Amino acid sequence: MSCPECKPYGLPSCPMCEEPPQECPRCKGYGVINCTAWNITLDEETDVTQATYYCLPATEAEAIAKRQHFVRHEKERCPDCDGSGLIWKDRNPS
Repeated sequence: MSCPECKPYGLPSCPMCEEPPQECPRCKGYGVINCTAWNITLDEETDVTQATYYCLPATEAEAIAKRQHFVRHEKERCPDCDGSGLIWKDRNPS
């Protein structure tokens, strides 16, 4: 969307008049879906929430140092927001 301020310059969108991005409803702003953690004690995988995934240590050495049993394992990027966690409205020039 172009406003009277940006239209003379041929800009397709204006940061002052366009709507701010919205949080992605599918991933709730985390940018990932279907997160899993690895239990280093039992050698098995378990599903976790996005919030829990980011609280887990990234490596086995960190988990051992913190006396924890789980580490980050796999995550799937959200296809709706392409991993950014934000959804922008269509930016069509007017």
